[in-house]
Amino acid sequence: MSRLSMFRKLPPGVRAVILAGGGAILLFIVLAVVNGVIGQVAYVLFLWSWSHILGLMQVNPPLWVSVIPSWAILLAFIAVWLPDRINLRRSVGSLKHAITHMNNLDDTLVNCTPQLLYPKKPDRSLEDEVRSIVRLLLKQSTEAFRDDVHRAFFLLPDPTINGDYLKVWEDFGGIDRDSKKRKKFYIGKNLAPGSKRGIAGEAFYQRKLVFAHIIEDANGWKSDNEQSYICFDEQRKEKGRLLYPRPPYNSLVCVPLVAEKGARECIGVVCFDSNNPTIFDPDEIKHLLFLLAARLRAIMVIQEEVRNFFSKGQTQKGNSTV
Repeated sequence: MSRLSMFRKLPPGVRAVILAGGGAILLFIVLAVVNGVIGQVAYVLFLWSWSHILGLMQVNPPLWVSVIPSWAILLAFIAVWLPDRINLRRSVGSLKHAITHMNNLDDTLVNCTPQLLYPKKPDRSLEDEVRSIVRLLLKQSTEAFRDDVHRAFFLLPDPTINGDYLKVWEDFGGIDRDSKKRKKFYIGKNLAPGSKRGIAGEAFYQRKLVFAHIIEDANGWKSDNEQSYICFDEQRKEKGRLLYPRPPYNSLVCVPLVAEKGARECIGVVCFDSNNPTIFDPDEIKHLLFLLAARLRAIMVIQEEVRNFFSKGQTQKGNSTV
């Protein structure tokens, strides 16, 4: 009796399972072959399992003993493998997008740096020129995250309060003036017991990325980094209780402006927030954050060099007139 005749005599339900399994195997092979070595290994395993199944069919064992487990294993493998491939393609797409916008930041640095030496508006100060460049860099930095990040804040030590506090120096995406004035983060060495530095303060003091995620709780919301997070907004009365208003984001990250990871010198902090609760969690995004911060640090270093250049020039001019 031929195998085809044997197949036709099988109950309809069993034949449906075999056909469905065959389709799954075909899909597996097509997907696996596309992936090179994985495809070769999968193809060999397929041939071996198929010949084994046919051999068993010749001695006419119960069909489910040889067929259904094999199909179940293959389907389970596809169910696990395919989402990983989809996520990988998304990550690659995000990386390409980020690289494109990193190039935009580099172009901005190259094109705008001459403005610091030769400003288009003679009456414009060096600080005003740098602020305009920083705003543009912040905008381009948020665009590196596709549509998930819309706000960025650039913080520097405030010299008016002994440099012990970080304050918002520039921002992009909108922050009201009162909120900007309230935000200050202690970066000194004498933190009072029971006090917090805030997320930005910890990033500056520890020289590392610091994250916070906003999560729901019995009181409405809280941060998952309560040992550092500070809410600077004023409390409001809701349902008979004084509560802090929920922040306009679900995740927040602060990046120290250091020359490289682990370096002790830090000149400031850049912060990004997003409604996407997991946008800053992947390792490749953490690396991107340091690359973005490096561009912002570069413009501040350039500013200092330009200031020293003009200061040295004025000194030499003064000496030459003596």
